[in-house]
Amino acid sequence: MFRLVRRNLIEIGNRRGSIETHLRFLQTPCLKSISEGDETSKTSDFTVSYLINSFGLSLDSALKASKSVRIKTTENADSILLLLKNQGFTSTQIAKLVSIRPKLVLLNPDKNLKPKMDFLRGVGFSTLDLTQILSKNPTILSCSLEKRILPAIGYLKGILGTDKDIISAIKGSTWVVHSNLHEAMGHKIAVLRDHGVPDHRISVMIKQHLRVFLSNYDRFIEALIIVEEMGFDPSSSLFCIALANIVGTSKCEHKQV
Repeated sequence: MFRLVRRNLIEIGNRRGSIETHLRFLQTPCLKSISEGDETSKTSDFTVSYLINSFGLSLDSALKASKSVRIKTTENADSILLLLKNQGFTSTQIAKLVSIRPKLVLLNPDKNLKPKMDFLRGVGFSTLDLTQILSKNPTILSCSLEKRILPAIGYLKGILGTDKDIISAIKGSTWVVHSNLHEAMGHKIAVLRDHGVPDHRISVMIKQHLRVFLSNYDRFIEALIIVEEMGFDPSSSLFCIALANIVGTSKCEHKQV
């Protein structure tokens, strides 16, 4: 009898130890990692599905976007979608916006997006202009209004004077809206003045060929030397046109022409 009782106690102890071991295994970092991985996978799948169904992204674009954004709840993203529609963006433009800048769906629509759109409308951009510019360059919506957009528009205002001319310049190069224009353009404008280009010619060039002033400084100087060697009068419009054309080509290409 004593042996039977002892054997039963040992078996119970072994089973209890097995259960405790099993419970400890369930709490190991390995299984915790697997559980978290499953959760991440579910979130990623939901993000892809949501971006396709709500924002109109293609499967490939949605998969790429899901690598940088995780949407667990749709409240904020739904608000952004509604804002974009109310601002006049087409379905195609919305899909393009989010494909290029997926993290836009994580921004606060009232604090981060709407103030920038309102400001640009105040400058004079029409709905058509605004939606085309922003869908072409959605970086504008993710940069700082106070630190980037306002200083850029202010700099252009100081040179060009009118909102109409500012709009014309920005249409030619949307990147100007979030560039450090004082740094990018200041030295080039000073060089043109030193080489005899009148201010009114510089203003026209900024409106029509803004990319010249956003180009690499060494490339700009190289093009300027070539134009001068060709004998163009710095006070003429042809000088500015030639400079813009040469900045847009390589030195090698120019010599082959």
